Amino acid sequence: MGLNPQVEEAFQFFDKDNAGYLDLKTFTKMVQSLGQTPTKADMDEIFKAHCPDDKATPETIEAMWPKIEETKKSVDQVETAFKVFDNRGHGWITEDQFKTMMSTVGDGLSPQEYQLALQQARKQSEGIECPDREPMTDVDGKKAIYYKAFLKWMMPEYEWDGK
Repeated sequence: MGLNPQVEEAFQFFDKDNAGYLDLKTFTKMVQSLGQTPTKADMDEIFKAHCPDDKATPETIEAMWPKIEETKKSVDQVETAFKVFDNRGHGWITEDQFKTMMSTVGDGLSPQEYQLALQQARKQSEGIECPDREPMTDVDGKKAIYYKAFLKWMMPEYEWDGK
């Protein structure tokens, strides 16, 4: 049967030295680049079960892929996590709330990963209208990001009205 074309293309991209396999760290990056969301614990368990030699080959990836897809968070689940911080229901959360979410939900991001996510969230939030306040601020004047725009970037299947 073989890998689906998108997974095969990602494998080839991440197999930079053409070794024919990926280690766990590189394989995890590949999986995340394809929009999958397994926790570190799930990823470790799946990898160890299929790759006793610590090498993810196209054949072992094909065997692992159904289990990996089972761990993917739905758009609704991710949106609900953001909504917890959007207590006014306007789509904006403060950068402090964003940091709390990104560092505590799921595996959490490292400080460096958080900074990259924040930069992307700011970029996605640019140009979103804030009729009752300064751009990119919450109603209290704190720096904020528009989580719906970030979610659309993070999960392209997310649908919102662009407002």
